[in-house]
Amino acid sequence: MVTVILFSMFGCSATRWASNAYKVNITDVQEHCETTELYELRPFMKVSLLAARYNSCLQIDNLFFVLWHGPEDEYYDTLSNLMMLEYLRLHNLNSGPADQLGHIYLRTEQGDDGVHTRFWQFKKVSTESESQKKNAQE
Repeated sequence: MVTVILFSMFGCSATRWASNAYKVNITDVQEHCETTELYELRPFMKVSLLAARYNSCLQIDNLFFVLWHGPEDEYYDTLSNLMMLEYLRLHNLNSGPADQLGHIYLRTEQGDDGVHTRFWQFKKVSTESESQKKNAQE
């Protein structure tokens, strides 16, 4: 119960901090960063989304974004979150315990031309076996 209360108290503040700490935007990304991976996705053959990952971009390690043309509504927000989560699922499935990634939501940018971009940062997560190895070494 205490854990749930702590997550609800600090979870939102961590997201607000990340949104304010990183003023990442698609224009700066396109001008200053080299794409590591780029995917065009057509879920349900209805919409087209562009997903990209950067090893390092604008002083952010493991930057990931999903871009789409259309409204920012629950449908597109959910699709972009699903694309990001599927990327992480496949990465973590094909990686060892020492290379597991989690995510931090950074922000959603609304362009004047109807293009929206959601940004995340991937962070390495510590697995139980890693923690146990570290404790055993100490």
